[in-house]
Amino acid sequence: MEDNWNENTIRMPHRFKSGFREDSSMAWVLSKLISRASYHLMIPNGGTITSWSAEKNLVDEIFILNHKKALQDGYQYRIGDGNSSLWYSPWLLNEPLCRKVNYVAIQDSHLRVRDIFINDGWNLNILYTILPPDIIDLVINNHLTLDNGTTDCFIWNHGLNGVYSVASGYNWLRQQRGSAHNNASWSWIWKLAAPEKIKFFIWCVCHHVIPTLSLLCRRNLAPYDIFPRCSISEETILHCMRDCNTAKRIWNSLGFQFAAFFHSSDPELFRIVAESHKLANLIRVCLHKTLINIPPKLTSWHPCRTNFMVLNVDGSYLGSPGRADFGGLIRKGSGECIIGFSGFLGIANVILAELMALYHGLKIARTSGYNHRLCYPDSQTVLDLVLKRYNSYHCYAAVIANIQDLLKLHWEVSFYHTLREGNACADFFAKLGSTNDSKLTMWEALPNDLKDLLLFDALWVAYPRA
Repeated sequence: MEDNWNENTIRMPHRFKSGFREDSSMAWVLSKLISRASYHLMIPNGGTITSWSAEKNLVDEIFILNHKKALQDGYQYRIGDGNSSLWYSPWLLNEPLCRKVNYVAIQDSHLRVRDIFINDGWNLNILYTILPPDIIDLVINNHLTLDNGTTDCFIWNHGLNGVYSVASGYNWLRQQRGSAHNNASWSWIWKLAAPEKIKFFIWCVCHHVIPTLSLLCRRNLAPYDIFPRCSISEETILHCMRDCNTAKRIWNSLGFQFAAFFHSSDPELFRIVAESHKLANLIRVCLHKTLINIPPKLTSWHPCRTNFMVLNVDGSYLGSPGRADFGGLIRKGSGECIIGFSGFLGIANVILAELMALYHGLKIARTSGYNHRLCYPDSQTVLDLVLKRYNSYHCYAAVIANIQDLLKLHWEVSFYHTLREGNACADFFAKLGSTNDSKLTMWEALPNDLKDLLLFDALWVAYPRA
């Protein structure tokens, strides 16, 4: 292989290029799999272990075909500039659109996706080919954003950055085999207010890796399995930590009387403790430390008066993914609202909703002639995507590129992250987007329910952080 890397690609040998874009992330994954196999696999040759010999070509072909079949369903085709074929690229439903129609009219065979997506809307009237009603609905409800600098390509569908990773591939394969429900999250352990050695011990308990006599006896590493402290029952984790009379006396002396803990067969004992809201008091007694009473953090809308216009944006969604909407408003520094907007995206996630709120908000501000702008999103993830270098394989690379193109124009925009409690008016407009299926609605006459929120913001009322 040539030593020619970028963030997500590697050049592949010529025999592997069939069926893949040379710069696709799928090519990168498969080439990495091949290189790893070629490093580890050894073949006997004349009684000695050597590296690959004449069998290498055959092994290469079998290896890549097997992994292509295993991984290809985890990829999707992302539209960037829209130069892909309308009929013969898998941009809709992950298969070519030509398979969903009886025939493709010869007048339409040359069309690209961007040829029928004009001015942010689908123009299906120019087609000679007859589309089934269900396909028409799918196309119309597919909300695209095109960018000339973003290439159409395959991306990994199980991560927003579009790049395959071993962890995401492993989790996806588990989901495909129906075992995702067994993949418990242990993050709650590491968030406990306890020393690291205690958290590690709890992790070992939950994973059943404590070498109790019961475990050692089953593996023929101990002659008996009776707990020597009480000489009554089998030494299991549950018995040592809860059921033994000595353990019960310790829990009682700490004042811990949570009934579910003593009657549940759930092996995650300490999770029950954590969810009982008494763990903090328990650790305080054990460690002889007093907890500091931290006052709540207060936040308000735009914290300082200025002559600049202020843009607040927000996204809203029901489910993940689910029905997604966006909204925002432009105000003077004094709090007077100039205009609001809201829109409907269809089925999407909150990141796309936040990005589209920012994109439309900046477009409205630019066309309204406001050249000095303070922008307040409440998503730090979206701010990082827009202000930092992003991966060209990102699921929403075209939207991010369009936002960055707007920022390159001759005007001044400053970004600040706001907390959700200080963004209540933008959240109000975002939820308005769910009241209809309009892609973009402008609100020059403000709803009556918004007036109190605007007044509170203009008076700089502070809200406690939830």
